[in-house]
Amino acid sequence: MKLCLLTTSYPLYEGHLAGHFVKALAVRLAARGHAVRVLAPNDGRSPGSDEEQGVETVRFDYPPCGAGKFLVYGDGILPNLRKSWRARLEMPGFLAALVRASRAAATGMDLCHAHWSLSALGVARWKSASRPPLVVSVRGSDLSDAGGRWVAGLSRWILKG
Repeated sequence: MKLCLLTTSYPLYEGHLAGHFVKALAVRLAARGHAVRVLAPNDGRSPGSDEEQGVETVRFDYPPCGAGKFLVYGDGILPNLRKSWRARLEMPGFLAALVRASRAAATGMDLCHAHWSLSALGVARWKSASRPPLVVSVRGSDLSDAGGRWVAGLSRWILKG
C-alpha cells in the first residue's frame, strides 16, 4: 500500500524530538512493506527530500524561503504564534504552501494519514475524485480551548472537508 503521512512536525536530524512518533510510525509501516512518504515543513536548512529506513521524506518550503523561520519547530506552531509576530506573518504563506505540497504528495497514494488537523488542510478540503482517503489523528489542542477558539474553529472547518 502507498501511504502518505502529513505532518507539521517531523525530526530534522537524528535524535530531534519534533514529531518523533510520526517517524517511528513511518519506519514501522515501511518495515511492513508499505511505500511510505512523509510530508513535513522545511526549517530552511534541511534537504528538500531524502530517503531513510525505507521512508521517503519530502520537506516543503514556505515564505520566507531559507533559514530563519519562526513558525514551525522550536516550541511548535501554537506557542510560536503566541510569542512571535514573525511567526504570525509566516502563517498565510505556510498555509498556501501546505495545501499545494500536500496535494502533490498525496497524488497517487492509497491513503493519507494527517497528524494534527492543520496537516489535513490540503487533502481534507480537496474536492477531487482522485483524492485518496484521509485519516486524521488530532491532538488535544486541535479541538480544545487550549489552542484557542480560532484553532478549534479552524480544526472543525478542516475536518468537515
